[in-house]
Amino acid sequence: EVLDEVAEVLEKFKDVFPPEFPKRLPLHRAIDHAIELEPGARPPAQAPYRMCPARSSWMGYWRQD
Repeated sequence: EVLDEVAEVLEKFKDVFPPEFPKRLPLHRAIDHAIELEPGARPPAQAPYRMCPARSSWMGYWRQD
């Protein structure tokens, strides 16, 4: 069921994707995206949020790859 939905979305937006994906990463530019972290900063200590069973199984599918 999830694979069918993904296939439908990919088919619908196929004009957005290149016909062939590049074999390497793009070259560095003068301005590259970066997220600067504070030295010694730690993520907040909190439990992950809950998901509905359908979304949870979909996320499990993507984690397998």
